[in-house]
Amino acid sequence: MESVKYNVVQEELCCEESAYIGYGVSYVDDFSVKDVSTDRIYVEKLVKLLNECDLAPEHLQDVLEDFIL
Repeated sequence: MESVKYNVVQEELCCEESAYIGYGVSYVDDFSVKDVSTDRIYVEKLVKLLNECDLAPEHLQDVLEDFIL
């Protein structure tokens, strides 16, 4: 059974004069990367993939950079 280490985080953010909901990725209780996308489903798919691959946390930033591009 796969372990769940990564989760989706949600935060209300502001940009100039408008607010929006941004979704990010958290790793256990250690850290999170906020505002990866405004598309929750997109981030949920990423988190599912991270957990399936049991990605080591030190590679998360590289994966996020590739995923966003």
